Amino acid sequence: MTDEMRTIIRESAARITETCGGEELFHARGCALPERAEVVDITEKLRALLFPGFFGDVSTARSEYAAGYALTGVCARLRVQLEAAFCYAGNGEIDVEEKAESVLKVFISSLPEVQKLLLCDVEAAFDGDPAAKSRAGVVFSYPGLHAITVYRLAHILYKEEVPFIPRIMTEYAHSLTGIDINGRPISAAMPRTMEKGQVIPFLLPRDTQIQEIVVHTTDGDQKMTPKDQI
Repeated sequence: MTDEMRTIIRESAARITETCGGEELFHARGCALPERAEVVDITEKLRALLFPGFFGDVSTARSEYAAGYALTGVCARLRVQLEAAFCYAGNGEIDVEEKAESVLKVFISSLPEVQKLLLCDVEAAFDGDPAAKSRAGVVFSYPGLHAITVYRLAHILYKEEVPFIPRIMTEYAHSLTGIDINGRPISAAMPRTMEKGQVIPFLLPRDTQIQEIVVHTTDGDQKMTPKDQI
C-alpha cells in the first residue's frame, strides 16, 4: 500500500468518526440491535416448522417430540433477538427478560392457529389459480404464500409492540418476493388470499374508504368502483 493511500484512509476514517461522534443516531446505548441475519433465519425455521417436509425435516409433522425440539430451538434464538430489541428501544425503562418471556408465550401459543390460517391460504391459492397443479406446488413455489406466511408471523410480534423485528421480517419477505402487504394493522386474520397470474395480495385498514380501483393489464388500465367485479 502506498503512503498516499494510507493518508487517504486515515483522513477518511477521521472524518467518518467525526460524523459519528456528532450524530445521536450512532451513540452507543449499552446494547446491540437485533441481528437481521438471525431474524431472517429464525423466520425460515418457523416456515419450515409450519410446512414440514417442504423447507426442512419432515419429522416435525410426524413426531410431537421433533416439533417440540424445533420449537425449543426457535424459542431460545428468538428470545435473544427480542431481548436485544427491547433493550435497544427501551432505554432501560423495562425488564427486557420479562417482556421477552411474555411475548414468546403469546407468539409460540399462536403458531397452531397461524398454521391453520396458512392452510386456508394454500386452499384459496389452489382454488383461485387455474395454473396451480397441486397444493404442494403452491406451498413450495408460490411467492405470495411465502410473503403471507412471514406477514402472519410478523403480525403477532407487531401486536405485542416488539420493535424492529416485525419490520425486519416483513421487509425480508418484500425484498425476496416483491410482495408488500400494506395496511394498519396488518391483520392476522386476513381474508384468504388468492393467487392468480401476477396478482399481488394486499391489505387495507378496516376503516379505509375505497374510491377507485385501477387494474393494470396488458390491454391497458381499467378503472372500477368497489362495486364492480374484477
